[in-house]
This record gives sequence, C-alpha cells and structure tokens, in this order.
Amino acid sequence: MKELFEIQQRIGIVKGSKNEFGGFRYYTFEDQMRSALPILKDLRCCLEFTDEIYEMGGARMLRATVTLRNVDTLEGFTTCGYAEICAHKGMSAEQCIGTASTYARKYAMNALLAVNGDRDPDSLDNSGTGAKPRRKAAPKLSEANYRHMVESAALGKSYDGGSIRDFYIKTYSPSPDQVARFDEDVDAKYVSLRDAAEAEGRLI
Repeated sequence: MKELFEIQQRIGIVKGSKNEFGGFRYYTFEDQMRSALPILKDLRCCLEFTDEIYEMGGARMLRATVTLRNVDTLEGFTTCGYAEICAHKGMSAEQCIGTASTYARKYAMNALLAVNGDRDPDSLDNSGTGAKPRRKAAPKLSEANYRHMVESAALGKSYDGGSIRDFYIKTYSPSPDQVARFDEDVDAKYVSLRDAAEAEGRLI
C-alpha cells in the first residue's frame, strides 16, 4: 500500500507532553492524530478504529484495531495494540476502559506508523539516567547484633574510623524513634558496664 509508505516517511510526531519525573518530553495518542491528520487528508486516506474486550488468563484485555484506508480504492492496512483494563483509584469502570482504549490505540498507531515510542513513559528505564533510582531496602538487624552494637557503642569502640552510632544510622536507616532508643540503650548499657566494673575494682 503506497499510502502507508508515504505516511511513514512524512510523519513527524510532536512530543506535546512532559514527564516531570523523568525530565523528558513524550507524545500521546492525541499528538499522533494531530500529526497524522494533515497527511491523511493529502493522501485521501482515513483511519478506522475498533475496540474489542476479551478475557485472557483471568485478566480483562482490550484489543484496539486501527486500519489505514484509502477512501477512493478502499484498500486498507490494519494493525493492533493491546492493553489490560485495570482499576484506577477515583475512576469509574467506563473511564478505566477509556484509558485502556487510548493506550492500546497509541501502540496500534505506533505499529502502523513504524515508530517505536522512544522515551515515552512506558519505555523509561527507572534505573537509568534521567530517573531517580529506587532506594535500596535497608538490611534487617537481628536483636543479637543490635545488642552487640549497643555494647560496642557503650564501650566507645569505633567502626571503620567512625562511631558505632554513625554506622548504625548509615547502614540500617533507623527512624528518629529508633535512634532515640539506641541512644537510651547505649546509656543504660554504659551504666550497667560501669557498675559491674566498679564492683570488680576495674575500669571500663
């Protein structure tokens, strides 16, 4: 279909939206249509859209079909895009279906226009440049290791050139309440060790 070749060569989709989190611009289904309509008019072509809802593996899916058709010869070329219909907080069932339809139609258009959606929100690698990396989960601290750390801090020991307290905060990311508890436990442990040492006639 020669019209398909020409529209793929001429299309230039303006990225009319900006992702504030990733700091980049991307295009929507509306941007695709805005860019395609003038070319379609020149080529005497139209786009036909249909949506179909079906179930797959317990999930409700929506298949969007887009057909590029020459209005004179009625020759056409068809592609499809898919999306799961998911519940979204604050949205009605109809709005959720509409969201899935827009998403699926966008990717059906990507296939038709031979564009890959580079750097749109769905292709963003959140672990790479331009996105904030996810914070690693703090390791778990067993009670036995916690008590050992408290005793070491009470004895004034250091770790890797710094205080035990600093190591505890940096490694385990405790809450302010947990830091306060640590300080109280260290003070109490120091008093306990001091009293025991004095009873034995030694210093700590």
